[in-house]
Order: sequence, then C-alpha cells, then structure tokens
Amino acid sequence: SIMFSTIKKSLYKSYDRGKKWRGGYYPLPRWDSPILQHPEYENIYFIGGWQVMMSENYGEKKTWRKFGTFGKKGMVTAMAISHSNPNYFYAAKLDDYGKNHFGKKTNLNQDFKDLSENIPAEIRELKITEIEVHPKKHKTVWLSLGSFSLGNKVLQSEDGGNSWKNISWD
Repeated sequence: SIMFSTIKKSLYKSYDRGKKWRGGYYPLPRWDSPILQHPEYENIYFIGGWQVMMSENYGEKKTWRKFGTFGKKGMVTAMAISHSNPNYFYAAKLDDYGKNHFGKKTNLNQDFKDLSENIPAEIRELKITEIEVHPKKHKTVWLSLGSFSLGNKVLQSEDGGNSWKNISWD
C-alpha cells in the first residue's frame, strides 16, 4: 500500500508501508501541507501548497497539475472531499495577510467558488486547521480553528459553506 508524508517541505512516498521513502514528488511551502486521496479512485491524490494540486497517477513525479485556486495569495491549510458525493471538494487557505479563505467545488472540473465572505468576520483571522464533511450529507461541513480565541474553535455549515454556526460551546 502507498503512503505519503511531507518531510522538509517536500512530498515523500513509500510503497512498503514506510520502510523506505522516496522524495521529491512535489515541492511544498510547509511541512504540514494537507494530502488527500479520492474516496472512489485510488489513483487520484490531492495536495495543498500555494494552491490545490491533483495527480491522477498515484502521485508520481511530474504528474501533479493545478486543481484550483481561490482567495488571495497564501497557503492551503486544510482540504476535504465528500465521501457521499465526491464532486464536493472543500479547501481553506491562510493568505499572506493572515486572513482565511474558504472555497468549494461542486464539480471537480470547475474552479473553486470562493465562500470566504460567508465566514463570520471575527473568525476570519483564525487559521482553519481542519475541514470535515459529514459521511452522508455532503453539504454539512465542520471547520476547526487554530490560534487562541475563546469560544471560537468549531464552525458548522449545513448548506455547503454558505452560512456558518459557531458550535464551540455545544
């Protein structure tokens, strides 16, 4: 089985459950860049760097292409793809000015729709650290937030990111 890891700002790959690693598959801006595998097609991988990239050849070298971008210049911090409807792909990025951007695709062949303005203003400067999609409801999404802001840790959307509810205290 194939494993991926980010080491020293580069994507590494192992075919033997982590015994040996080969590097240089894709240069990354950070050591914690997100990596995803498509839920239905084992050969398709996504990686977040300055934009979202996709490989349709098991992440092999020189097979990565632009999957989409949104928001201002910055680094992708989190990604998620719906398992119930894999056309729904969500991504977050933190721009160079410290503001969050949130985008989604509802068709993998189209570019991202930027939904950043839908995130509550008081939360836009907190890094989105994780995105989760409900296993059976592709429009129900949760965001976890980093940095310290009392009572601002988890947001929930039931309409694909068009509106958000802070459920940190629930």
